[in-house]
Amino acid sequence: MNVKIKTILNKFRLDQKGNALILAMILLAVGSIIAVPLLTYMSTGLRTNRIYDTKKDNVYAADAGIEDALWRIKYNHMPTTPNNYDKYDYTTVW
Repeated sequence: MNVKIKTILNKFRLDQKGNALILAMILLAVGSIIAVPLLTYMSTGLRTNRIYDTKKDNVYAADAGIEDALWRIKYNHMPTTPNNYDKYDYTTVW
């Protein structure tokens, strides 16, 4: 190897002032480039999951209501209304 190249390499190897700062800045830039889309993706996933759970709960509640009505019809457990039924009476429990 050429003596001049060895001298340059040795100087570069010995003169490492600021190399850690440059490396840290590069890693910070790469990390921020990766982190922002990842956080956006996670936020969208959380919102989608919340909407899905709400709709799922609504479907389960409707299905439970239908099953209850079918059971009442099948086993003749339909409530009867008394003769003095008033549809505007909000205090009486039937």
